[in-house]
Amino acid sequence: MDWSQIRSVDLFVLLSSFLNIGETVKHVGLYVSDFGREHMETEERLSVPHKGELREKEVSEFHHYFAIATFSSPSDASENYSKLDKLEFEHSLNSKIDLRYISKAYYIDN
Repeated sequence: MDWSQIRSVDLFVLLSSFLNIGETVKHVGLYVSDFGREHMETEERLSVPHKGELREKEVSEFHHYFAIATFSSPSDASENYSKLDKLEFEHSLNSKIDLRYISKAYYIDN
């Protein structure tokens, strides 16, 4: 999965496609992780990687971004979680969707 090309609307459509009629995704936000921000700042100061290092770079980018989705109800979120968690996505680099529940009180400062 090329996170530099993924948009919130792409994830919104993906998550919505696994819900039953009447269930809805209310919002999807895409964020850069603290690790990702630090890593990208370091990369910006260093030279472009060689071919052998590109795959390692692509794999490390999985940790650069995360998304938070809000559903219309806890049961909708649970339904989506049970269908999508660990599902292989795009058949590239063995990328699997990794879902987690978070508290409503979770604060994003991005």
